[in-house]
Amino acid sequence: MVVYEKSIASSFQAVDDAVSEILAILVAKWPWLNKKIVFKVNFLLRELLNNAVEHGNRFSLDKKVMCRILHDGNYLILEVKDEGEGIILSNQTFDSDDADTLLRDRKRGFPLLIEMAYHVDVAGNQVKVILDLDQEEIEHGTNL
Repeated sequence: MVVYEKSIASSFQAVDDAVSEILAILVAKWPWLNKKIVFKVNFLLRELLNNAVEHGNRFSLDKKVMCRILHDGNYLILEVKDEGEGIILSNQTFDSDDADTLLRDRKRGFPLLIEMAYHVDVAGNQVKVILDLDQEEIEHGTNL
């Protein structure tokens, strides 16, 4: 089931507005949603959308970012697609227990997404993040 689907302008303000709208929809739809899950969705969406605006569309107001949120059984699926050339993820190591890694200014986003989500799929200029809600229930005590 599609929960949200819109094209977003390539600006951080548009990202902020979209994320606020999405979180309001999720909380209205599932008022018992745990604050830790809302935080996680907030973080994931901001990371995905900001990367699409900055690195994909390079802040070009002529380009849009497509955002779609789906709920499918026990999964919440976040899909973001920009109009850029796409990315190739490097094989960098990421240690979430290392303070230097966590505090560095750049190149933390996708490794953190991978750590926070059940599955992250990058195909060119599209990223799909899947949250396993059963796993979220085990970790945070909430189920959709």
